[in-house]
Amino acid sequence: MPLVYAISGKRKKTMLQGKENYAWVGDLSLEANPVITVALVEQLEALWTAVCDVQLDEEELDQISWKFTPHG
Repeated sequence: MPLVYAISGKRKKTMLQGKENYAWVGDLSLEANPVITVALVEQLEALWTAVCDVQLDEEELDQISWKFTPHG
């Protein structure tokens, strides 16, 4: 979701912080990308759907993994 990443303002938040009251939506810098394209809206919808389905444990730290390599 490179278009969403390009307009993301606070990239250092944890997923838990971003999900709280949908804070990640407020962190988007839409003025950085004045043209709202269909592709951007599609990526925002896909991210919204994916984030809403994630169940988080407040005791566990965020982890980033890359499934396209054997070591993650």
